[in-house]
This record gives sequence, structure tokens and C-alpha cells, in this order.
Amino acid sequence: MSTFIRLWDEGRVGGRGARFFQGRVRFQPALPRRQSTTAAIEGAGSCAWGRSSRILAARLRGWISPRSQRDGSTNGAASPGSSPSWCCSRSTGEGWGMSEMLAVVAAELARGGVLRVAINLGNPVLAQQRPDGVRTGLSVRLAEEVARRLGVALVLTSFKTANDAVEALAGEEVDMGFLAIDPQRAERIAYTAPYIFIEGAYLVRSDSPFHDTSDVDKPGIRIATGLRTAYDLFLTRTIRAAEIVRGPTSAAAIDLFLNGDADVAAGVRQPLTTVAQQHSDLRVLPDSFQTIAQAVAVRKDRQRSLIYLSCLVDALLAEGFIENAQTHA
Repeated sequence: MSTFIRLWDEGRVGGRGARFFQGRVRFQPALPRRQSTTAAIEGAGSCAWGRSSRILAARLRGWISPRSQRDGSTNGAASPGSSPSWCCSRSTGEGWGMSEMLAVVAAELARGGVLRVAINLGNPVLAQQRPDGVRTGLSVRLAEEVARRLGVALVLTSFKTANDAVEALAGEEVDMGFLAIDPQRAERIAYTAPYIFIEGAYLVRSDSPFHDTSDVDKPGIRIATGLRTAYDLFLTRTIRAAEIVRGPTSAAAIDLFLNGDADVAAGVRQPLTTVAQQHSDLRVLPDSFQTIAQAVAVRKDRQRSLIYLSCLVDALLAEGFIENAQTHA
């Protein structure tokens, strides 16, 4: 049994994410332990929720036959190795049959030997572009690591909004992206389990009557959001009385608020906090209206790649790669 699997079975690692809280990163379970198997089967796509659900998830996707659970045999050319625990070795790149498995994933995900990855610059917490054009941040580091482990070339394509990245991924313009999990998006693309969580917050004027997020959803209140961002999709489903006004980007939504065209600006906490620090008459409400789960996303027909990436995410969390990459972004 690998170190990773042993630690997961003891409930010590796996399925973890990082929560941003006032500029700090804290690691916590992404899902309650009892919910994990259901999540793996019903859509998270992760094979690191426990050995039984790993096997079931792989069987559902046709990679491991029932016979292979007993004697280690595999099912056809897509053989991932001689053990049903192949997927979640701690390095997710070494061990039984890993070279064969990586070749299969690379052929499916990075056709032609090139991995095309969408980088959403609309969320500066996870990706940035310097004045010289160089892109940095956690999303870039993850893209580089996936390409390195698969042994393929990497091409990064920048997008101003998450919706543009979703459309490019669904339209086969790119092979992979780093996007917030949302049920509407999940109709078109597939996700790994989340690797990091960020907070959806409200920016308000200092003299406004709002004390927490529950004060915002009232008649006559206008909430500015970025068009089809994760928090726009969430608020569209949940807001009952307030009006949502949309800018083409997250930054444009803040401009709507600053120009007096909205009473509240919704967005990711860190950029909103930066704006508040630049304006003495603004503040960010202390609580969050949404916890946004970020995950690796691929097209729905890339199921073998999804299994591999789900396991890789959990391995990178266990190794501290994601925490280190975000700290030094």
C-alpha cells in the first residue's frame, strides 16, 4: 500500500483544499468524510476518495474490469497497470504500469504531444500576467506540472474571463483549464475534486446599512457582478429580491459599483479587499456569500484524463505542491 493511500485510509490526507481567508491560506477537508464516496461516484471524478470508490469510478469509466480487482489483470489497451491502486500512487507518475498509463493519458489529453491550457486572468488570485507578458500564479504552475509529468509540450492561452475559458474548453480550443466548479458549467465540462477554495464577498460603501451578506438581498438593491463568473452563476440561482447588474468582466463590475450604477459589488475577496484599501469610503463585508471551489477541468469525453488528473490533484495536495506554489506565486 502506498504512503498516499495509507494516509488517506487513515483519514489524514486526500480530498483536501485550501481556503483563502483575509489573504492567508488554510488547508481543510474539501468534503466531509462520509460524503466522499458519493461525490466520487456522482461527479467529482476523483479516484482518491478511498480504495473502493477508486475501483468503482474506474470501472464506471471502463478502465478496470471486475476481474482486475481480484488478480491485477487489466482491460485492453487502456491498461493502467497491474493494480487497481495504480491511480493514486503518491507521485502519480511512478510505480506499476505508470509509463503505459501516462502514455494513454497523454495521447487522450495532449493530442499531437501538445497540452493546450486555458489560463483565466480574470481571477488574479490564481493567475497573473506581468508587464513583460510572462504569466505566473498557481494555475500556471499546475499547468507546467501536468505537462512535465505527462512529458508533453505546453501552450498557455490567456483569457480575460472564466466564461471565455469555459467556452474555449467546451469548444475544443484548449485541452484543460482551471475553473470554479458550477453545476451549469458541469453540463458541458468535467471537473476533478477541488484543490483550493476562495471566498465570494461583497464590496460596499462604508456608510451603507449592510452589516453582513444577509442584508444585501433586499428589494431595490443592485448587485454588480462579472458576466458568467462563478459568483454570477451562483447569485443568479440564489438571489430572490435584489437586482443583478452585470459587467463584461470582474473588473468592469467593480467599475459599475464605483460609478454609482450598483449598491454592492460581488467578487473574489482578495481583489475586493485591495479596492477597499485604496478607497477610504469602501469596505468588504466580513462574511462570504459563497465558497468557490476551484478544480482542474477537461472536456467530458476525456474520462481517462479526468481520473488521472483527479489523482494527481490529491497527490499534489498531499505533497504540499499546491500550498507551496500558491505561497510563492
